[in-house]
Amino acid sequence: NDALAPVRLPVFALDENDWASALMGATRGASLPPQTLCMSNVGISGIRTGMLMRKSPFTVCVVGGGFTGSAAAIACLTRIKTPFRLVMIEPSSALGRGVAYGSHHPLNLLNVRTRNLSIRAGQPGDFLNWAFGQLDQGENQAGLHEALAHTFLPRQLFGEYVR
Repeated sequence: NDALAPVRLPVFALDENDWASALMGATRGASLPPQTLCMSNVGISGIRTGMLMRKSPFTVCVVGGGFTGSAAAIACLTRIKTPFRLVMIEPSSALGRGVAYGSHHPLNLLNVRTRNLSIRAGQPGDFLNWAFGQLDQGENQAGLHEALAHTFLPRQLFGEYVR
């Protein structure tokens, strides 16, 4: 559905390290309209009663398209039940990876076991199930899911999952 598709707003004129501070500087002193949602690193916060049931469309802006920004966007898409526009502000060309999971080197491993990672709140095995589905399992499936659960996979693979 195009109404729920993230809108990409690349920041071409700013240095990669300065885009966030320039954005914050542009909004310094501005007050947010009462229908604005404030994003946090774990989902949606600052919502008044009835906010999720609004009839008129509103816009949610997520600054940063790495893991936390992607998790916030997913929280919006799964929890907000009325029409809204999702705007993601991210200077890089790929959503979901960020600095932590943008490495393309296969030896840069995650520091958390596969079974403990997920971008979806309340679904701790989501990354494990996704990674298992990426494998060409053939006839050797016995024990593969359990073995994969205890491994430390490459960060790049988790970045692909988040994306």
